[in-house]
Amino acid sequence: MVSLPRPSVFAAVRSEAFAWLGRVQGVRALALTCTILPKLEPQEIAQLGRSFGQLERLTISAKGTDAGMLEQQAVTPALLLLFLRFFPSLKILNIHLNLDSILSEAQTKPASSLKQLHVGYSYPPPAAQRDDVIRFLKSALPPRTRIAHSWGVSESGYSRENRSTWEEIIRLVGENSESG
Repeated sequence: MVSLPRPSVFAAVRSEAFAWLGRVQGVRALALTCTILPKLEPQEIAQLGRSFGQLERLTISAKGTDAGMLEQQAVTPALLLLFLRFFPSLKILNIHLNLDSILSEAQTKPASSLKQLHVGYSYPPPAAQRDDVIRFLKSALPPRTRIAHSWGVSESGYSRENRSTWEEIIRLVGENSESG
């Protein structure tokens, strides 16, 4: 596990830290944690993917982040596609997803080995976008990818409604992928 400094410091040293980490050989699992979730840029995901081509498990998490900040810094659908593209050996991805601005469908399904996408305490998408989210996840994720979610009450007061919404999304995405 690698603990990263606060984002203000993190932004200044991020590329150097990723380059340094990339020199470590044979890494199969990597957990990047920091006080506040970093907002990763596409080029940083590509750099990490090139550095850790054999990575099978990646966790990006924050400790002590409030719900509003978590949603602002979360991985977007476009960034999820980059993780799938640049980490071809990745089997488990643990991230916080923000599905407020969903892509209708993945343009091309990345060649990915992903078996599990764990979205932590990510808030479910707004009701009006649920069908789009389901279509996107079906088009982006490899067949039989299991979506997992953290249940229970988080520090942000995660509700029973959020849980049931995620359960329904997971069920509907899984219906299509089981036959794929």
